[in-house]
Amino acid sequence: MFEHLPEASRLFIETLEHVSFQFAEQIEANELSHIPDDLIDVTLDYRGAPNGSIQFATSRDFSRQLAANMLGCEIDDPSVEPAIEDSIGELCNIYAGQLMPVVYDPSKQFMLGIPIHNRFDGDRFADLSKKESTIVFLIDEEYPFLLSITESEQ
Repeated sequence: MFEHLPEASRLFIETLEHVSFQFAEQIEANELSHIPDDLIDVTLDYRGAPNGSIQFATSRDFSRQLAANMLGCEIDDPSVEPAIEDSIGELCNIYAGQLMPVVYDPSKQFMLGIPIHNRFDGDRFADLSKKESTIVFLIDEEYPFLLSITESEQ
């Protein structure tokens, strides 16, 4: 199990604030008032010492707002919709780059993979929210967001 969840949570909150000017608070899974209908997730694998993966899961509505904020435009701007998946992938990439030297030996090299996007249903979202390696956030008091970090043997 990933042993650095407090640091991972703090870094996610800071990264989100700096990248998109949005605010997250960590909550318990049972505090989620709803599970969004249209879900998207992104998984980024990393290799080094140890190997692992970072998974983000959230709604397309949050991803749309994230894209608008990262692009510096209004949410109804035509450039937002095509950038939804790229924005959540880029957030994951930035976060991974921030996380590695904090929770692991900063003198070691890590190789970050390419963010892989998927859509999935509410049942998988609920299951993921209950895993020990998952941190649950509420962003801007509206958007549920899951962060799961899994380490594997080399």
